[in-house]
Amino acid sequence: GLLGLSVLKNWAIGIDPKKQRLTFWKEGRLSSGQVRQWFQDTVGEHSGIAPKLTTLPLHYNERVECFWTQASLDGVVEQFCLDTGTTGILITEQLARQITPTGVPAPTSPTLKVLHADEGTFQIRASIQRSLALGEFVVEAPLIDTVLGGKENTLGIGAFAGSKILINFPYGICHVPAGRRKLI
Repeated sequence: GLLGLSVLKNWAIGIDPKKQRLTFWKEGRLSSGQVRQWFQDTVGEHSGIAPKLTTLPLHYNERVECFWTQASLDGVVEQFCLDTGTTGILITEQLARQITPTGVPAPTSPTLKVLHADEGTFQIRASIQRSLALGEFVVEAPLIDTVLGGKENTLGIGAFAGSKILINFPYGICHVPAGRRKLI
């Protein structure tokens, strides 16, 4: 990621894309009131009301050095690696086949654009509307990158559609505002 996980796993980090601001809490020490206040200050500042939040559990996997969370892509529930250095949503060929009944179209299909090809791995961008649900946070995403031959599903910060997020790495939780967003 942008900052190494060896550093981040000791902090809670609030990401505010609109204000282009990062907020850090050492060792993830913040109360639920502080979480609500941070979202109120950054999301609901004009209304004075903190938005409804959804809290996602994160599980650290030392083998791949990543925090994982569960998400649903077009109704198919899978585990995703949360990657602060990736901007989009990357899915494996296996998941792509589950959400595309006929399998992944060939990279030459008119609905797909090959972004990268290296040693038998193709990164393609599908122009198909998708729905990604993380608890009560739902993103309608017109573009999903598929890494054919990739080993894991990856959820990048850009997948949150410009929403504020607070990731508490030491406590293994991620807070996002509930509701629907569109990723354009």
